[in-house]
Amino acid sequence: MISAFLQLGSNLQIRGGLVWTSAVFDINGTDYNVRYLSVTNLDVFVSSSELIPGVWGKEVGTSGIFVDGAAVQIIEFSEFALANRYVVQGTGAFGAFNLGDLQLGGSGILKYNETGLAFDITLPIPGSTEEGVRMNFDGSSALEVGVSDFILGVAGQQLTGSASIRVGDNVLEVEVSSVSTSLILGSAEIGITNASGSFFIGDDQAYGNLIGTLVITGFDFFALAGTVAVEFNSGDAVTSDTLKIPAGPFFGVRGQDINLVVNGETLRGNFLFENGALNQTTGAIARGAAGVDETAVLLVSASDVS
Repeated sequence: MISAFLQLGSNLQIRGGLVWTSAVFDINGTDYNVRYLSVTNLDVFVSSSELIPGVWGKEVGTSGIFVDGAAVQIIEFSEFALANRYVVQGTGAFGAFNLGDLQLGGSGILKYNETGLAFDITLPIPGSTEEGVRMNFDGSSALEVGVSDFILGVAGQQLTGSASIRVGDNVLEVEVSSVSTSLILGSAEIGITNASGSFFIGDDQAYGNLIGTLVITGFDFFALAGTVAVEFNSGDAVTSDTLKIPAGPFFGVRGQDINLVVNGETLRGNFLFENGALNQTTGAIARGAAGVDETAVLLVSASDVS
């Protein structure tokens, strides 16, 4: 057993006890000499930016997602012309590392294929009579993580749904669907359901904009109609892309060109709803979830109102 770590590509590292077995695999009618492993309790790290070779990313504060104690299958192909090529599959519970005020959870599966081969095989478990582990790959070289019970927490709020995570240009791109989230004020709430879209995990922050169906209950003094989106930013800087999401930790529900009805009067414009906190001693109001000795309030800002 070798306790070490592998770095595969620019964004993937695997660390722990590596126990290899040599074999010949028939893949699509061709025999390949390989080494493989199928073990549990390995650590997996996927970085949002290019890793430093020979340095475990988490030890130098690189932002990304990780699995501690993952079940991992690796096949090493030794017959490619320029270098050995790897196929990797890992499962476990994912978390976020060095991403500002962000919590990330959910169980999922990571896939990475350097070979370009498409195959569907059952990988034996060395030294075991148990059924092996299925490895089904379509030949894509993309490093992808699929999470079916995705949970993201930022600024005291949670988003839930399913997600597919891929490596982009110095970011991890997260495609999400079936997302639900709400701002809750007592028995009232405003939020979205069945939302979809993308968000991005970069150095020290995660941010995004997801569009879905409006959910509003318990507010008897106003009503809303139109398309809304949830926006969030876990970092401490305004995002530099076209979204221009405020510095975080920030979480809000935004409606563009929607109708807000207050006491029978209709206002049309752009509205942003956020959780706020009222300090009972000083009377100061701050953005974000209420803490001890604070009262939760709903903050509303507007632009281009007619």
